[in-house]
Amino acid sequence: MDDNAKHLRLSLSVFAGKDFGDTTYQGLGLIAGDVFSSKVRDLIMRAMGSDSAQKAVKACQELGISRDLFKTLKAAPLERYP
Repeated sequence: MDDNAKHLRLSLSVFAGKDFGDTTYQGLGLIAGDVFSSKVRDLIMRAMGSDSAQKAVKACQELGISRDLFKTLKAAPLERYP
């Protein structure tokens, strides 16, 4: 597993001018309430591969990620960088 999440760090750097650090998945998981980094990674990869939020939620539910956890993880980057 790529715990560095270089694609996320690059996006934040380019588009938001923010440094998310070296442990992106773990950081988001801690903000979301101690969620395993593998769940964070799975959600992000499904969301990036979906063409709507509804399809992303459905794809994540197939992996055992609830709608509530999806919303919590979706809000985590905004909590770290308001």
